[in-house]
Amino acid sequence: MNRPNRYQPIHKALRAALFDATVLVARTEFAHPGEASMASRTVATLLDLLDGHAHHEEELVMPLVGRHAPALVATLETEHNRLEGLQAELRALLPRTCSDVTAEREAAGQLLGRALTLLVADHLRHMDREETEAMPVLWAHCTEQELDAMDARIRAAVPPERMPVMLRLMLPAMSTPECAQLLSAARAQMPPPVFAQLSGLAREALGPERWASTARRVGLDSAASSPRAG
Repeated sequence: MNRPNRYQPIHKALRAALFDATVLVARTEFAHPGEASMASRTVATLLDLLDGHAHHEEELVMPLVGRHAPALVATLETEHNRLEGLQAELRALLPRTCSDVTAEREAAGQLLGRALTLLVADHLRHMDREETEAMPVLWAHCTEQELDAMDARIRAAVPPERMPVMLRLMLPAMSTPECAQLLSAARAQMPPPVFAQLSGLAREALGPERWASTARRVGLDSAASSPRAG
């Protein structure tokens, strides 16, 4: 049985957010107050996303892994602590990127770019460990129904106003089959009006070509986001 890696969808979204923020900061002219402010807001949003993800893992995933692989969880927790420290350093830099003094903004921008690059490097290694070491532990000791329940608890922990933000990050970062699988599962679980909202968001996030391909796989009318008759 080809079992889905439960870490991968959100990790794909996080990698995309990390890469996008890194590219934006690298090309930002911090002498320009507007550009500096945009870069600062983007990094702040990224840090909020990373903090929320780590909290969900610590509360809802690590205890399950820890029952069977406590040494691995100890390593993951150490990595989480290091990542939290790096993210705190980035947060401390953000006010300086919005300084009224041009030289201060430029210096802070240089530091922000370097710190963000180091954060990306550590996050990539950490996410790979979770996908290749923690996930096999869950596969070995949990049924798909138990992992579905874990995913449901994670979704329930996301504030409703943040769910569209998460989906707009996740869907473009996922492959078309993965998007179709997500939507198929949602269609089976959600009331039709709620699923209509989700499919509309997916159409917007994926763009016309990818949405059409995804909709065909799910059995939706790509124009209307509604189930085909028959």
